[in-house]
Order: sequence, then structure tokens, then C-alpha cells
Amino acid sequence: MAKGNRNYVMSGKVGNSVLYKLTDSNNKDIQGERTYVAKIANPKTVAQCIQRVKMDPAVRFYRAFKEEILDHSFEGVKYGGKSHNRFSKLALMMKSGFPYCTKDENVLAPGNYVMAEGSLNQIPFEFVAADTVVMKGLRNNEGTVGGLTAAAIENLPWVKNGDQITFAAIVSEPNQNPFPIVERIVLDASSTANLSSVLKAFTLDTDGEITLHLEVDSPTIHGFALILSRPSVAHTSGGISWLRSNSSMAVNTINQETMSRWFTNAKYQEAVASYMQTSKDVSSDWYLNQGKLDDSEANIPTPPVDPDDVTVSATAAGGGQTKDFPAVGAAAASLSASSGSNVTITVVTNAPDQVNLFDSDTNLKIQAAKTMNANGFTMVIRIDDLDGVKADLRADAVQKTGSIAFHVIQNP
Repeated sequence: MAKGNRNYVMSGKVGNSVLYKLTDSNNKDIQGERTYVAKIANPKTVAQCIQRVKMDPAVRFYRAFKEEILDHSFEGVKYGGKSHNRFSKLALMMKSGFPYCTKDENVLAPGNYVMAEGSLNQIPFEFVAADTVVMKGLRNNEGTVGGLTAAAIENLPWVKNGDQITFAAIVSEPNQNPFPIVERIVLDASSTANLSSVLKAFTLDTDGEITLHLEVDSPTIHGFALILSRPSVAHTSGGISWLRSNSSMAVNTINQETMSRWFTNAKYQEAVASYMQTSKDVSSDWYLNQGKLDDSEANIPTPPVDPDDVTVSATAAGGGQTKDFPAVGAAAASLSASSGSNVTITVVTNAPDQVNLFDSDTNLKIQAAKTMNANGFTMVIRIDDLDGVKADLRADAVQKTGSIAFHVIQNP
């Protein structure tokens, strides 16, 4: 109901108008008016339903790893609410790599969520089976923490004595819902502690293989992440801050159960439709008076391209040469380039947001800006003081065996 003030200026809703107070140039109250627009408490357009498909699994993911990792895993970001906000922002920005969960599928699902951000290098790893991850550079020497530390420092130059390695995984037992596992090792060159007394759920062997060790047959690793963290003492104040590696959870694409359950086009359509079923966007508050409905279920956007359907062709140019990439699965090609030169890579693909350049020796994404276009993208990498770049151009979820490989070799 509208109400008046002593200057007879009205405020409130009257019919289809909203009245409010304005002040003119003489500091006198005058009447303002605008058309009433119904506010919808919980609008659910197609775009918003897609955001819910993204966000609901991310909320469950955050809760699963909150205390051990996610409420303090972003270097330079305050612990608690600020870290939560950073995680949520990155999750909503994801264009691919998030699981497709239906509205009522209240389970912990894996996704390529950013679990840590910081200045330390990553520890590379890859899946080799449904229950096995191989870490490059880490070995179970002597079966002790000290032996592992020596191997890590020898094979990974950026790792130091005193660093912490955190293992985070989403796993499941047969016919059971997935659950989180978090374990850690603090590297100590002098420690004779047995690794089996530190790692309860995982077994680390002499080849760097991490195997899920549960008291059941055929356990599954749906997603896995490694986070390197390190204390750093400030030179001025002497205070300690903690450094992190940039780390995201990797989805185990080898595991068909994982892929068929959450990462198919059909599941994407099912997930978005589940949020649309009771999600009529009412654009009028007069619902009973045949207020307009936006029934857009038939207009659900196309999901990201399945990795098996990604098409890629590319050309590299540098050092006065131009070289076409070989086809997927072909032998790697080579392009010679001098130190200090730039190599321009032009990519034609039907999934430009999903295709990236990776270092094939470390499995780490090469950080270079993309110039996007309708048919793909262009990126430039600089050859500086490198023996060479060995890289794979591939979709985020595609293993190296399904990639286009190329080598950029520095001239002598």
C-alpha cells in the first residue's frame, strides 16, 4: 500500500506503478514514478538451469574437500569465505570438465575443479587404470618417507625438503556412492617412517604408481589431484606464509563408469532438462491470469563436444619454416626454431574451448594466450633457453594417445 509523507510525496506500489521520492535542484522533495516490474524470486531460464547444472555438483565438491583443502588453498586469498568465493567463481567460469548431474542426483561427482592456485610448479601425473595413477618423478625408494623425499628432489628440481604433497581423490567401492579421500606426505630426507604408515588408502610402488588400497575388489578412482605446498618466511617480518601449486582435479577418463555416468551428451541433456521440468519462467506475478510462461526446454543448448568427436588440424610456423601437424595417432613431426624465436600455432577445431597445448613430458598445460576465432584459435609460444618443446595438442579430456603430437627443436 502507498503511504504519504508531510510533503505529500507518495512512495510504494499503486496499480502498475511504483512511486518514490526524488529531490530537485532546490532540495525539494518531488514525486518520482516508474512502471512496476514483477520480480521473480527464483527465475529459472535455460541459462540459469545450466548454471545450476554447473554449480550444484561444485557445491557438493567444495563441502567434501572444504576443511582439508578448499577453504585455504588459494595462495594470497584469505582463508574461509574469500577462498570459498574464489572456488565458486572458477567453478562457474568452467566451460567444460564439470560433471552433468541431474537435479535429484545428490552425489559427489568428479570434475576438473581448481583445487589450488599458487606460485609453485605442479607434480605431473596420469591415469593408467581405473584404480591407478602414475606420478612422474616420485618413487617409493626404500619404502620410507626419506627415500621418497630423495627421489622427489632428484627428479623434480622444484621440490624441496620440507614440502607437503597432498593427495585428493574421489573414489568409490563397487555399487556404492563416491566419497572423498585426502592424504598427505611431508617430505623429510631424514625420516625412516614407512610410507605405508603415512598413506592408508593409497599404495605407492617403486615405479611411481599410486594404487587405491581399499578392502574391496575393484575400487575406482573417479578423480585425482596432487597439491604441492610449502612454508615461506617473509624477509622483513619473519612471518610464515604458505605457497601452493596450481592444481586441478583430473577426471579419470580411462574409467568408463566415470565417463558414462557424468560426461555424455545424453546425460547433459538429461541434467539440464531435470532443472527445467518445474522451472517455468513466470514473467508476470499474475500467474492465475495466464501470465506468460517461458517453456524453453526444447531450446537447451548443445553441450561441449565429446572428446571422441573433437576434430583438430594445425600448422606451426617459426624460424622461416611452416610445418603441418600430423594426424591424430601419427608419428610426431619436428620444426626447428632458434632460441628466442616465436612459434605460431594455428589450430582448426570444432571445440576451441576444449583444445589446449600440453607439454608431453610433464602433462602440464603450456600457458600461452589464445586468439580465438570462429574456426579455432592461434597461439604463440616463445623458445627461450630451452633444449626443445615436446608438446601435444589435445582436448582437455583426451589422453595423450588421442592427441596430435609435435616437437619444436632448438637449433644448435
